[in-house]
Amino acid sequence: MDRKKKILCALFILLGLSLTYRLFHPYEQKEVNTLKYGSVAHGRAIRKIQEDRVNPNRPPDVKLSLLENPAARSRDVLRNPFFADEPAGTVKKPEPAPEGIEVEPARPAQPDPMETVNRELGQMKVFGYYEGLGHVKLFVERGREILVISEGDKIDGKYLVKEIGSTRVTLRAEHIGQDVHIDLSGM
Repeated sequence: MDRKKKILCALFILLGLSLTYRLFHPYEQKEVNTLKYGSVAHGRAIRKIQEDRVNPNRPPDVKLSLLENPAARSRDVLRNPFFADEPAGTVKKPEPAPEGIEVEPARPAQPDPMETVNRELGQMKVFGYYEGLGHVKLFVERGREILVISEGDKIDGKYLVKEIGSTRVTLRAEHIGQDVHIDLSGM
């Protein structure tokens, strides 16, 4: 036999001996009721843990505070690109109706389609974009939703994203048949 075969045989014999030893002498961890050395407070903590294990009626300690109150986002939207005249974060307060003047109920007028487009798109805020390998993805926030938009996507089944450029986004409002351009020069 050559040298490699002898070494391999010796290793197999050692493996067989260690397996038989472990089968006849299994490892058992001894239970420790108290620590022999260490601080007194640490020994009290171990006894308290053991008492908690003994009481099966004690409810488990579940901390749901992070799920109930999630941390606030660390990045605020600085600008709303859908409304050029209003900075982000401004809230319009409704003007109170003058007293003493009765308003006749008027027939409901058809809302201007561009106003509805501006209102719907005004709920969205752009907070970032990604460029890579010839395509651009735009990150848009609407309430608690985050939308990742690229060219060819539809938003709410009404708006087709035709083009995403470095300074503007072109959407096709299919329900009114017009293109809507959104300025992104402040990004």
